[in-house]
Amino acid sequence: MKAFKFTLDRSSKKFICPGCEKKTLVKYIDIENNYAPEKFGRCDREDRCGYFVKPDDADEYIFVPRSIIEEKPTSFIPKEYAIQTFKDYNLNPLFKFLTSKFGETKILNLINKYRIGIDDTSSFTKDWVIFWQFDKKDKIRSGKMINYGSNGRRSKDVSSTWFHAKKYEGIPVFPDFHLKQCLFGEHLIGKINKPIAIVESEKTALIASLFLDKYLWLACGGLNQLSASKMEILRNRSVTLFPDLGCFGEEGDFYRNNDDNSFYIRGKNHWISSNQIPDIFKTGNGPPLSAFEKWKAKAKEFGFSVSDHIEKIASDEDRLNGLDIADFLLR
Repeated sequence: MKAFKFTLDRSSKKFICPGCEKKTLVKYIDIENNYAPEKFGRCDREDRCGYFVKPDDADEYIFVPRSIIEEKPTSFIPKEYAIQTFKDYNLNPLFKFLTSKFGETKILNLINKYRIGIDDTSSFTKDWVIFWQFDKKDKIRSGKMINYGSNGRRSKDVSSTWFHAKKYEGIPVFPDFHLKQCLFGEHLIGKINKPIAIVESEKTALIASLFLDKYLWLACGGLNQLSASKMEILRNRSVTLFPDLGCFGEEGDFYRNNDDNSFYIRGKNHWISSNQIPDIFKTGNGPPLSAFEKWKAKAKEFGFSVSDHIEKIASDEDRLNGLDIADFLLR
């Protein structure tokens, strides 16, 4: 048996997902940076697709946990790059949307507080929002770049990207960059002594902070981004998690739990056990969980609280749309 050592690719490259057929698949790579066969990877659309196939699902591959691979030093973006992006807010669709709801003064103060930039370094990403990740030492881990429409929502036509992935005339601006993310808003933790609230998206943290000022609002960046390394800085702080609604997949989808080969079928807003053995199904390790169930388990792991408020008041349509607390606050 030929053994390969695989880990998820940490670059910004994405491929077509076998599950949802969108360019959202993160592939596995071996220790020589060779990609595993195309079916192995994890879809970034955790709550809408959930495709996740590890190399250990095939007889000819052995998966070796990432922890045994030597960790590279964390890379940082020089501050002058961020400073150059603190301008031209009036041209940005998200800024215009938020200003229409809360007024320009409040939004400018919010932007300065969280250190948000607007990109103008290329024609493709011009006017995209840059959510800079300043860590506890005020160093910049990178900046997540997202394109928003006039309705204040992310564009469905293009995927988000990272500032450190930029190229100039085909040459990487930051070669050999090793991204180790921190919480969005982490630079505020030592300055603001309030209970902490964590959400998935950066935009949600901004909006929630305008309504519920009793918390310091931070964002982890995604459903599966509540890592131990990110949570370490929150030791001895009061923390509440505010998960989005949602359960990955579409109504009628089938899912196989690799742990015991049991099958589930997707109902309107949850998964139920099924005796059918379908020809087409998604696969993963462990039974399918909703966003709330996943974060409830994480809250127990880290000693946090978890809010179930929107779980209690959400409709089936809200769940299917994967709404978050900001969507409810803006109603």
